[in-house]
Amino acid sequence: MEHGGLKGVRILVVDDNDWVAAALADMLRLDGHQVDIAANGNAALEKLREGTYDVILSDMRMPGLDGPGFYRELELRHPALARRFIACSAEMLTPPIQAFLKQSGVPCMGKPFTLDQLRSAVTSVAGPEQDRGRRGNEMGATEHTVPARMVMVKTSQGFAVTIVPADSQVNLDRIRALLGDPGVTLAAESDLRAVLGGEEAGSGLLCGSLPEIPVYVEEELSASDRITLVTGNQHEIETMGYADFARVVRPRSGRFCTHAA
Repeated sequence: MEHGGLKGVRILVVDDNDWVAAALADMLRLDGHQVDIAANGNAALEKLREGTYDVILSDMRMPGLDGPGFYRELELRHPALARRFIACSAEMLTPPIQAFLKQSGVPCMGKPFTLDQLRSAVTSVAGPEQDRGRRGNEMGATEHTVPARMVMVKTSQGFAVTIVPADSQVNLDRIRALLGDPGVTLAAESDLRAVLGGEEAGSGLLCGSLPEIPVYVEEELSASDRITLVTGNQHEIETMGYADFARVVRPRSGRFCTHAA
């Protein structure tokens, strides 16, 4: 059946029931969405190492990391994605689920739900941003590309690379909290060249050839279609899709930058 609503929404379905997950994914794909499936919260977190999503539909009771536990991990690791979370369960009226819904305030759907209810839930979470993007594409607009730069920091274990918007700075208090290391300081440009290989530093990072160096990306960059990575002197290294960047580099995201006034 033709559906005239949103299309192309990136959706992650998290459910340990293979039949339910497959049926839900089929319905969403028929509406023109891009859908991945994960069997529990731990599998979903692995999916998020490869890319981001506009909507996360998650069952509540699952082996391993359940729905509420998965949501709490999202709040810690991917706060922006926690705001795209929709709870799904056949046990919405049980005290534990009610307590979680009250505490989190996430939208919810009780199983079984209709296709119209599913569409409405997806639209409520992804609607405004996706609709703006759809209208832009219809007008021939290009993808949203954000310039970003590498900033190396010294840690108690050695070095780490942060990726932040080009117009921002690393907030040391925030990155120290994220890493759990009060001794983090900014590294010198010479450290960046020595550790990452000079002018080819960014290329090595984007090729995934520096797995021993942890990488942290500012959360807001994960909402971009593409990023252009530049060095401190604003020399362009490479432009690539964010999903490809996340798949190759496998960064951890968080909020640790401060934008220039």
